[in-house]
Amino acid sequence: MAQSGRLRFDGGKMKRTLFITGTDTGVGKTVLTALLAQFLRQRGVNVAALKPVCSGDRADALALHAALGGALALDEINPWHFRAAIAPTLAAKREKKSLRLAPVLAHSARRGKNST
Repeated sequence: MAQSGRLRFDGGKMKRTLFITGTDTGVGKTVLTALLAQFLRQRGVNVAALKPVCSGDRADALALHAALGGALALDEINPWHFRAAIAPTLAAKREKKSLRLAPVLAHSARRGKNST
């Protein structure tokens, strides 16, 4: 809820989804998301922080897992992960796996509805 230009966290029932995005690797998306998740959890807000798709290592998903205090399993935070550190669609193809938008969106919506 906005109040006087500030967000108010009062335990209300309204669900919000924030999508953190950036234009490059290493610009701070995961750091911001982890800090925001910790901030909200400290104030009693139910939070689910997700990185549904990644390629290369799972360091970002592990950081979110830690920020959530282990409230979500690593595979809930990051169900689609691929070994090669290249674009996820290419990494999935290399592993002969499918990566489709609809299941990713459905997972994100489900997790958001059932926030920790």
